[in-house]
Amino acid sequence: MPPLLLLIHLAATALYGGVLWIVQLAVYPQFRRIPEAVFAAYHAEHCRRLGWVVAPLFLLEGITALLAAWLLWPEQPVLQFLSLTLYGLGHGLTFSLFIPLHQKLGQGPPQPTDLDRLVLLNGTRVAVAMARLLLVILFTVDVVGHG
Repeated sequence: MPPLLLLIHLAATALYGGVLWIVQLAVYPQFRRIPEAVFAAYHAEHCRRLGWVVAPLFLLEGITALLAAWLLWPEQPVLQFLSLTLYGLGHGLTFSLFIPLHQKLGQGPPQPTDLDRLVLLNGTRVAVAMARLLLVILFTVDVVGHG
């Protein structure tokens, strides 16, 4: 596997994890401070702008994850299986829980329970992303260190 491809994968994974941390620690907690009268417009702009950051990372991470799994499976089947599983779990959470929750938040004043749920669920997504980042570091070091 070309080391440059692995390093791009590592960078995409780390950047995506970093975005999740920023959202967890700074963005979602601030949602409570947005006045109800402007929350829907604020939230729509948040989703639009964050989409420009997250979508390319999501695609780059996904493409490079599939390439890594395809090329490294013979030498690292367990690491690659776990990596793809965590990738699927993290993004599965996004599509199954976060998108519907954000759609609900965009329809009107947020309920405090929805904001609590957003932070709690994102904490789970951060944990999954960090576990995956650790795996990507492990298999990148293994390949680049032996290459």
